[in-house]
Amino acid sequence: MKQLTRQESLALLELVEAARRCSDVADFNQLICSLGGLVSFDKAACGIARFNVAGEMDARKIVNISYPEEWLSMYEERGFAVIDPVVKAHFSDCSSKIWSNSYRLLGRPAHFVSLAEDFGIADGYTFGAVSPTDSTATIFSLCVDKSPAQRALAILDFIGPHFHEAFRRVVSLPPSPLPFPLTAREREIFQWIAKGKNTWEISVILGISERTVKFHVSLAMQKLDAVTRAHAVAIAITRGFISID
Repeated sequence: MKQLTRQESLALLELVEAARRCSDVADFNQLICSLGGLVSFDKAACGIARFNVAGEMDARKIVNISYPEEWLSMYEERGFAVIDPVVKAHFSDCSSKIWSNSYRLLGRPAHFVSLAEDFGIADGYTFGAVSPTDSTATIFSLCVDKSPAQRALAILDFIGPHFHEAFRRVVSLPPSPLPFPLTAREREIFQWIAKGKNTWEISVILGISERTVKFHVSLAMQKLDAVTRAHAVAIAITRGFISID
């Protein structure tokens, strides 16, 4: 996140801390609204889904922040999630994406897109994360009334795992159990990762090889049920293993 200004970096850290403190849906709604200070949007909704071994959606929950209720009702009643290219693209890897890029990749179902545009829904962002152990994934949908900014994707990729953990908590999905606690060295390494240090920098700071750093990171990610370093940092902060001082 080195491309951010100091003010933006501080705002991002405040969002991370706010995500850690989230205790209910009202808190989470406020968290999403606060994101507007960094990424401009005019409509937002959040969803969480659990997938079975066949990759089919077993259960889901939607929390609407500011989308038209009529549109969400229609979306649910007509099963648009099955044909929505934005949803398909998102759940392929849960990284942040711009809707129009997903449309170019997977196509634009004419009837679906036309109905969405009737509600002022044309372009926006999706972001989120996945917990591998219980196959639970989140999707945060931000609709924009102007062209999305490519620069926003880095912000959303950073904050996505923190919002994922907060949303799991407020909709009463417990965190995955840890088979073993993090060691002191693993906590130390992830504290440096949270400060933006890469593998080489951490190896120099701690006086160990890059291979050793990677070994500790890989093991800790397995313990934390994380698929990326950013997700592992988010879980470690949420569980109190590391701080964001």
